[in-house]
Amino acid sequence: MRQAAEELADGEWGDTKGWTKAVIHTLFGAEPEAEELVRGTLSFWDVIPKIHGDHLAVDIMTPHQSHYYQKKCDPKAGNSDTPHESGQPNPICFLTVPPQSGFVFHVQCDRTRLKRLAPELLENDRWKELLKAAFTHAFDWIGFGAKTAVGYGAMSIDEEARQNREEQIRENREAEVMRIREEEEKARLAAEPEWKQIRAQVLKEKAADVRDELALLKALEDNRWPLSDEARQIAEEIARILRENKEWHEKYDKKNPEKDRL
Repeated sequence: MRQAAEELADGEWGDTKGWTKAVIHTLFGAEPEAEELVRGTLSFWDVIPKIHGDHLAVDIMTPHQSHYYQKKCDPKAGNSDTPHESGQPNPICFLTVPPQSGFVFHVQCDRTRLKRLAPELLENDRWKELLKAAFTHAFDWIGFGAKTAVGYGAMSIDEEARQNREEQIRENREAEVMRIREEEEKARLAAEPEWKQIRAQVLKEKAADVRDELALLKALEDNRWPLSDEARQIAEEIARILRENKEWHEKYDKKNPEKDRL
C-alpha cells in the first residue's frame, strides 16, 4: 500500500489523487533513512483469506539452475557452479491460495494522532479517500504479496461486497446516532417532573396510527395521573394539540355530537 501511495505521489501516473511525500509520512510513517522517525497513523490488520472451495491449491516451481544459485559443484551438473543446461531440475511443490478467494482489508486510523499531525486529513475523512485511491492503484497495477511477476496477488474489488459493507457501516452509524439520542432523551426526561415522564412514556408506547391527543386522553381516563394538578396539565396539553389542529370546540353541541372529534 505504501508503494502504491509513493507511485501516485511521484506523479508518473498522472493524477496524484492528493498523495504527497508529507501525507505518506503522516499515514504510513517515515522510513529509517528519514531525519525524524515518525510512526504512521494507519494500522493494517492481518488479511485472512476466505478460501474458494474450502481447500488450498498446489503449485509447482522447478528451478533449472539450482547448482548455480546455491553455488554447489554437483557431479550431476558437471562439477561446475556456472549456469548450464546440464543442471538437474528439482520440482518443488507448495501450497497456494486458489483463484476466486476473497480477502477483506481492515485499516484503522489513529484519529487523535492524525488530528495533531495533519488535521486537514480528518476533514470529511479525507484520509479514507486517499486510501481508496491507493488501494485502487494497487489492485490495478501492483498486486499484493510476493510473486506478483508471475501472476500471484492479482486482485479486483468486489463491488457488491464493498457496497454491502458501506451500507452496513451507514446503518451502524445511524444506529449509534439513535442510541446517543435516546440516551440524551432519557437524561433530559430524568430531570423533568414525573407527570411529563409519564406523558413521554404514553406517547412512546402508543401505536403509530393513534393520534397523540387520543393516547393522552385514554391515559387520562385510566388515571395515569392521579393528582388533580397533573391531570389538569395533561388536559391542557390535549387542548393545546386540538387548537393547533383546529379541532377545538369551546361549546359542545349535543344535537350534533359527530361534529366533535373527541
